[in-house]
Amino acid sequence: METKSRSNNSTKDVLKNTFSVYSNELANAIYIDLHSDDSSVFYVVYDKKGEIVKENRNLSKRNTLSLHPFPSGLYTIEINGSNKTVVKTILRL
Repeated sequence: METKSRSNNSTKDVLKNTFSVYSNELANAIYIDLHSDDSSVFYVVYDKKGEIVKENRNLSKRNTLSLHPFPSGLYTIEINGSNKTVVKTILRL
C-alpha cells in the first residue's frame, strides 16, 4: 500500500483544500469533510490482515465513518483524492 502522507489519529490533515480528516475517539468515529465537489475522493478501511472491511466511493460534503460496527482490533483507513492519500491507523477497543 503506497502512501504519500501519513498521520496519527490526533492530527487534522488538509490536502490542497480537497478534504479534511479527523477523528473523535469518544464517539468512535472518523470524519471526512470535502472542501470542494471533488467526486474523486473515496475511502477504504482495511483490517489488520489487509482485507477491505468497508469502502465508500460516493462521499458527500460531510461524512461520518462510525467505528461501532467493527470488532475490536487494529484498522487502517486510506482516504484518496486528487492524487493525494492520507492513511490513518485506528485502534478500535
